Amino acid sequence: MNKSTPKLLTLGSMSFIWRVFPLIFILVGGLVAYIGIRDLLFARASLDWLTTEGKIISSSVERKIDRDRDSSTYQAEIQYEFAVNGVTYSGTRVAFGEHGSNNSTHAKDIVFRYPKGSSVTVYYSESDPDTCLLEPGVQAQVWFLPVSGLIVFIIGLFLAVYLPTKN
Repeated sequence: MNKSTPKLLTLGSMSFIWRVFPLIFILVGGLVAYIGIRDLLFARASLDWLTTEGKIISSSVERKIDRDRDSSTYQAEIQYEFAVNGVTYSGTRVAFGEHGSNNSTHAKDIVFRYPKGSSVTVYYSESDPDTCLLEPGVQAQVWFLPVSGLIVFIIGLFLAVYLPTKN
């Protein structure tokens, strides 16, 4: 009787994994850092954007359920309209870096500040009025993506240097 035994990873395949695994961290971390840094630059530039009056069209707290983790995320869903040179635009961004949270209080605070029907000042990019928001400038939440992306990127670099020496 010939029983087959599971094959263990060979040294060559482990070496391949040790080289690819860090690249995943480097690529994902680099992409997240890039998106975060781009948003950080937009947030800084938004201080110099043009302004106009707008109106809140809808304002609500949205709950998104993640059944895999048995958790919920809450996000303020704000929609506003404004006009530039006779053209009506619509926006949903409150601030750069604004994302959902597992605590509904933050989303409720945003909805409280921007109730449906209220007038607001809208900040928009002169070159692209579709790029707009209600709260300009660099706020704390805009640092989350660039910092977390850079951490993952640095971990990937560390693994790329350290893991191959384990041969």
